[in-house]
Amino acid sequence: MKVYSKIVQRSFKYIIFLPLIFIVGCELNPLNKLTNPTLDESLGNTSWNDWVVYDDDLKGVGGTIYMTGPQGQNMDFRVTGQSPPQGDMCMKYSWTGEDVYDYEWNIMHHGYCYLSLIVDEDSQSFGSTYRDFTPGGYTKITFWAKGALSADTTVVFTGPHGEEVVVNNLTNTWKQHEITLTQLTSITAYFTIGFNYSGGDDIPGVGGFVYVDDIRYVK
Repeated sequence: MKVYSKIVQRSFKYIIFLPLIFIVGCELNPLNKLTNPTLDESLGNTSWNDWVVYDDDLKGVGGTIYMTGPQGQNMDFRVTGQSPPQGDMCMKYSWTGEDVYDYEWNIMHHGYCYLSLIVDEDSQSFGSTYRDFTPGGYTKITFWAKGALSADTTVVFTGPHGEEVVVNNLTNTWKQHEITLTQLTSITAYFTIGFNYSGGDDIPGVGGFVYVDDIRYVK
């Protein structure tokens, strides 16, 4: 069975996408946040500070897409009551473990699923716009996570060029993680969250859920 970490490192241009699966409400539409507030020269910020991807809301991103089929998955960007490290809300991504459609191989399987925060506004334009973060001099992505995973299931957090952190055991306590960046040019997806299941082709797992907060590119 293929695993998620191998798939993420393939070029996304080979994947066929459905129309945009998820768009937040009008007042939270990421299309209104294509310029990160930390870089807004009208506010006097002419230097490259932290690039915040998520903090109580999507920031500095264009859209959100499921990179596999959306079967059995849910994403909520406005979760309250979880005492996040930053602000009042966090995001939650969950998977039931059921089969998802693989657009690359045109099959259903329960080996992995994943979702990305992308530069473009939707899946149809994904890959047409590139970000260059070289002027920012960023060295890593930092974020906080907690949650729960079923047996034989891991959660994988991935940077823009396949850099990743694999977490085998989530708990109900917030823990900060880091992804070391290898390249700051040609960015089409800021951050990807995925679940990997290694229990075999015959018996699916039951997935898991992960809360994530305060995702940012830092120096």
